[in-house]
Amino acid sequence: MDKVRAMEFMTMRSKSVIPLLITSCIGHLECVVRESPRFGDRVFYVAEVMTALVEQDYFENGWKDQTQTLHHLGGDRYRTGGVVIEAGSLPLPSPQTRGQPLFGDTTGERFLWLDRPDSPDSKS
Repeated sequence: MDKVRAMEFMTMRSKSVIPLLITSCIGHLECVVRESPRFGDRVFYVAEVMTALVEQDYFENGWKDQTQTLHHLGGDRYRTGGVVIEAGSLPLPSPQTRGQPLFGDTTGERFLWLDRPDSPDSKS
């Protein structure tokens, strides 16, 4: 199942990797997997962040106070705004109307590119 298509998310090209970015996210980390050792029936992925970008309205030398992020805690449990919630208790989002972007600007210009200091694109 193509989850991005099923939820009708708008996407944009990434800078350093092949997968597309979802435009409605306030931040992105573009990573390359460097190792994937097995531990029993689990795989631990070690990745290098190639590019980081954040929505300008939510970040200024760190996340601004009004920013609320969502963190997966395992299973169907999440934490946001200091509260732990169960995914089963949340209503599913209604699909977006086709052709209507989640955000008006899908070019990526509203994002700050947080390049690594050693990258060729950094401005140091």
